[in-house]
Amino acid sequence: MLHELLLALSGHPSPLFSPTLLSSSKSPSLANLTSSPSPSPALNPNLPLLSPSEFSLLTSLSQTATLHLAIRSHSTEISAIHPSPTARCVASSILNTHLRNFQKHILSIEQAILAKDAEFVGAYDIVPLSWVASKVGVWERRLQWLNSCLQFIEDGEVEAESRGGGIKGEGTGTGTVDGKVNGKVKGGKKGAARLIDWLTQESRTGYPDVEAVVLDLLVVAERAWVRGVAGWILYGVLPNATLGRGEFFVQSSHDPLSHNKKDEGGNMGDWEDGETEYRITSELTPTFVTPSTAHSILFVGKSLAHIKSSGMRELELTGPQGGELMRENLKRLEGLQYPLSPTSFSAAITGIRAALAQNVLRKLLPVEKVVQVLDVLRQFFLLGRGEFAVALVGAADEALAGRHLKGATSKDLLRGAKDVNRLGGIMIKEGEVAGVLDKTWAALAALQSIEDEEVDEGLDMARDMVELTVKRGTTSRRGGAGSEEGSLREIGGFFEDSLLATPTVLTIHVASPLDLFLTARERDVYALINAYLLSVRRAHLHLSGLWRLSVLRRLHPSPRGFANSMGVPEARSTANRRNMKMRSHWAAISSATFFLAELGEYLQGEVIAGSWDTFRSWINPPATADSGYAEGKDPEILTSGHRIYLNALLHNLLLTDTSFASSLKNLLTRSDHLVALTTRLSTVQEALGADGHGLANNLTREESNVYEELEEISKSVQDTLKRLGQRLNEIDQERLGQGLADLKLDGDDGDLVDSELAFEPWRGGGVRNLLMRLDFRAALDD
Repeated sequence: MLHELLLALSGHPSPLFSPTLLSSSKSPSLANLTSSPSPSPALNPNLPLLSPSEFSLLTSLSQTATLHLAIRSHSTEISAIHPSPTARCVASSILNTHLRNFQKHILSIEQAILAKDAEFVGAYDIVPLSWVASKVGVWERRLQWLNSCLQFIEDGEVEAESRGGGIKGEGTGTGTVDGKVNGKVKGGKKGAARLIDWLTQESRTGYPDVEAVVLDLLVVAERAWVRGVAGWILYGVLPNATLGRGEFFVQSSHDPLSHNKKDEGGNMGDWEDGETEYRITSELTPTFVTPSTAHSILFVGKSLAHIKSSGMRELELTGPQGGELMRENLKRLEGLQYPLSPTSFSAAITGIRAALAQNVLRKLLPVEKVVQVLDVLRQFFLLGRGEFAVALVGAADEALAGRHLKGATSKDLLRGAKDVNRLGGIMIKEGEVAGVLDKTWAALAALQSIEDEEVDEGLDMARDMVELTVKRGTTSRRGGAGSEEGSLREIGGFFEDSLLATPTVLTIHVASPLDLFLTARERDVYALINAYLLSVRRAHLHLSGLWRLSVLRRLHPSPRGFANSMGVPEARSTANRRNMKMRSHWAAISSATFFLAELGEYLQGEVIAGSWDTFRSWINPPATADSGYAEGKDPEILTSGHRIYLNALLHNLLLTDTSFASSLKNLLTRSDHLVALTTRLSTVQEALGADGHGLANNLTREESNVYEELEEISKSVQDTLKRLGQRLNEIDQERLGQGLADLKLDGDDGDLVDSELAFEPWRGGGVRNLLMRLDFRAALDD
């Protein structure tokens, strides 16, 4: 019987146990064996003369044999057909290493019995069954854990019951994952990242034997993952399907699988057509890969892929020097200590990036070219050139007036001023939008002096790179409801239709390899900031222009048509009555103008100017007597610093606060209506002054209607200004003591590397400086 028992424990058929389980051609299913805390006994009912104690011991041994066979069968299946190469490697290690060790353990028991070892064999060559069960029982806990590991690979979770009675709920770490009794990995990880993180959590156990098994499988999983990543880090080639293309956290826009995956913010999105983009997918990133390390891997691989695709042979890693660099980088990967830690893995990636930067990346992406692009962005997207904003708003107003006023009646104008959404119905063609920007360039060129011999290289560069386009649908590739990037997309929608009453965005097209530095996401952020700043500047220009409507502001000493039609005394009485009616409206106009002026000054003169000066000085520090100009930054450090710069800029421009942006949009919309109504009132009153042929009744009635609309919109403007002031105070209170270290932008969860070269963003006085200006005006009004 002992011989048959040891054969069954080794995974072979035996008449001791049920032939339906151990002698059938098809092995038992793991799911069937793990559906209950303990599998049902598989003892052959025809076995005679078994005492209750022997029956109990054989029942326990039969469960171990059945579990062994099920694990062997399932691991064989996973290692053959599972789509994840990491899972296949783990299953193969279970099959070829741990189950083989169990078989060796059973074989050692058999050898000891045959050798009549006194530890197993007693008097009269009797082998106690309890002693065999105790020796086999040392593997029971390990087999149950291997059972749960295979179940996690197949199903993605491990229920508490399926862990069986071996560990008895005391857990190997799974019981604490995600605060539940199941083994789901926190964060919604997928593929190899999910399995690696789960194994890392399982390694925190109080059982040394289980810990050894877990650590061994964790090393196998991490080695398999690094093997798939190595091609991207060393050659810029994404892993193929065999090495885990769908499991690597860097996804390509040309990969069909990536179009259905979530982006680095965890949200569904589309890819831009016509260019290859690479993006980090957080759900495929293991925990030991920090955000900074992930960005370094992305940048290095993108750079190498660009060199390969663009045919820059002078930068390819060929020849003796390239071969030596490749060998050094390969040694860094081979020298990794497993299990991987965030520190050791980050150090290896940093070493690879630094070596490539010295030999390849700085030649691929010179600092001078980066600075030229940044200057264009500062001057035209961040409105460093004030004349650009004025010229663009003027050209847009001309185009809009030509489309909106053509064939419009006074009723249409009044209805349009009353209906908040009517202006959004104007459809602007692409050609008209391009014409607006062409007129803007012409206006800027006309400002240059004819005798000026210096060529405005910034303007010429901007004309080649900057375009004004109609935004068709939703071009953002990120952001769902509730996500931070989704919030930015919502805020962008507030201001994109301010310039031409239809969503239009200013875009910049950068040629390769500059797109390695300025990604599509960052271009979207610049477009958002530009729309925001232009909206504020446009509303301020329009409100300020109302003060030039002299018909509404004063009565001329000798009014000609007005006085001739009704007489001087009556004309002055009418003018005084109109002035009294307009006093509250002028107060609303003055308050809105002042708020927008101070807001624009704060955004442009303090936030953007301070942030830009800090960032520009970081790129090229001032010369010192000792060291001269600091050495140019690593391209990846420049990219990371630029991300941090944009991150802080969005925060300081209040573009991360949806409530403030919504209230500001309401103010801008009502300001447009206030301007339209005031301009219409000026036209009506001017016509009344010159009229004397029977049309006065219609004009007077229209004047009365405009006054009613003005009364309503003026109160709305004042209420909106109060809400904005309240929200600014709330923001100031919320940001007390808050730093910029924890701010995130679309998956940017940390700085690049713990380096002395890391960018430290500008820290100004915050919203309180703006509130002080507004409170000073309020004190003067009181």
